[in-house]
Amino acid sequence: MRKTVLFILVLITISIAAQANHLLSSFAIRTNDNSLISISIDKGPFTNYSRKHLLTGIPAGYRQVTVYKIRPQHAPRLVFNQMVYVEQASEMSTVLRGFQNLQVVAVIPNTVVIDNGYYGYNGNGGGYNNQQVCASQCYMSDTQFEDLRRTVCNQNFDDTKLSIALAALRINKISSRQVAILMREFTFESNRLAFAKSAYQSTVDRENYFMVNNEFTFSSSINELNEYING
Repeated sequence: MRKTVLFILVLITISIAAQANHLLSSFAIRTNDNSLISISIDKGPFTNYSRKHLLTGIPAGYRQVTVYKIRPQHAPRLVFNQMVYVEQASEMSTVLRGFQNLQVVAVIPNTVVIDNGYYGYNGNGGGYNNQQVCASQCYMSDTQFEDLRRTVCNQNFDDTKLSIALAALRINKISSRQVAILMREFTFESNRLAFAKSAYQSTVDRENYFMVNNEFTFSSSINELNEYING
């Protein structure tokens, strides 16, 4: 009973996080001369100096963008400090072409997943940190996926593991890599195959689905999965 309650709470947490994240945006910035710059949004902490920045997890609306530029043997110089409008659920690319001159090169609706490791807004009004930003076809973040994998791993029976994993996919998307990792939690080949078949419909990068074949013991399972996909 306790495990069932914990499982339900995990599913609710995963679902809420996915729905909240998919409306956020990303903001890319560089200078026309590829100078080293540091950027802050909404008075958050400044990034390290780099020639190009991609900030993710940014709420839509007017955001205060502050940029400092640095040159060899010179002190950092403020080159931009204005409000910039960020479209909802979009990827915004900009070029800084001089003092207070920011050009918007492109604004593209989110259609892909932006990986972890970028500098992103924490959603609490307290600056920016590392997190994943999801698009409309977002798959589970590493943290969300690890919660699911651990829940599956803690079950004693393969059939229970399978039912939990499939229940999670009814309300979440998944990547091919994540499918392969979850397959390792099943003891029986038949359950690995059943999961791989069902998970295919919830996978966002089906072009990479070939990697799940590495998790099978028998070539017959690979053939059966391929027939299912191509049929």
